Amino acid sequence: ESGAGKSEATKLMLQYIAEISSRASGVKGGQGSLEQQILQANPVMEAFGNAKTVRNNNSSRFGKLITVKFDVGGAICGGSIINYLLEKSRVVFQAQGERNYHIFYQIIQGCKADPELKAKLNAKDPQDYHMLDQSGVVEVDGINDETEFEVVKRGFRTLRMGELYSDNVQGMLNSVVACLTLGNITFKTVSKATEEDSAAVANMDVLEA
Repeated sequence: ESGAGKSEATKLMLQYIAEISSRASGVKGGQGSLEQQILQANPVMEAFGNAKTVRNNNSSRFGKLITVKFDVGGAICGGSIINYLLEKSRVVFQAQGERNYHIFYQIIQGCKADPELKAKLNAKDPQDYHMLDQSGVVEVDGINDETEFEVVKRGFRTLRMGELYSDNVQGMLNSVVACLTLGNITFKTVSKATEEDSAAVANMDVLEA
């Protein structure tokens, strides 16, 4: 059931395995170690795939198969994560009392704390985006989106995706904000006397942004 503890149990199991692996290899797992990469993949995936629901403030809206490979000495030598069935519909609609995916709120709070990032992404407040404002929930008890964004940025570095202002990470964050902006586009009917009516963008300024 949602909220039973599946995701949290997985985190604890991976932390245990990573600790045992580092002992088996005789090398303490540093920031860029394979053990840390496996652990730090989790907050990044949760940011893009978890959301608040009425039953669970950090509900996984996708499934994942985590595979960890060991050498003959018991040290981690590889791993993979396969994800399944992401709830794509949540991006454009959430039930009352629920939220969109964490990453949207994390980026916005991160921009409030970092004027340079805000200028680069041109991010606004959650209330300015239809895809975040429709359910009536922006803040969640027990979740600090600004702090969680710092954890996600650390995950980017550990996974060697790049620093915050690298092309890789900036391109990804721009895509997320672009999704929010697209959600604000509205349409109007163009009535025609001699042929079928058509549709046109009603707020071209949003489309241009």
